[in-house]
Amino acid sequence: MLLLFIKTKKDKKNKGGFLVFLILSPLLMIWTLYSYNYVLEPRFQDIKYYINKDYQITTGKCSSLNDGGKGVTSSFVLDEETYYYNKRLNKIYKGKSYKLHYLPNSKYVIESESLE
Repeated sequence: MLLLFIKTKKDKKNKGGFLVFLILSPLLMIWTLYSYNYVLEPRFQDIKYYINKDYQITTGKCSSLNDGGKGVTSSFVLDEETYYYNKRLNKIYKGKSYKLHYLPNSKYVIESESLE
């Protein structure tokens, strides 16, 4: 962003570049704050739980499943609460009941056990 600002300041004829900079700067700030508060901070808080293997445990039935996509963490809904998981490590299917070991802040599943 800083390089774009410097380039547009040098080139006085390029008013469009400066307008793009003015629009992108606040959007980048908002995205950064959102990412930190809702993605990174819960994961940082869970480091001590992960190191101490102090996981939360819950059981329930999977009512919704989101396989995610490129760059999106897979998630599912278990008793109206959303949990995140790695598709390669945990196999989750809609309509089945599970016992989960998960991290309390990020709701990331460490281990899942099918109850059926």
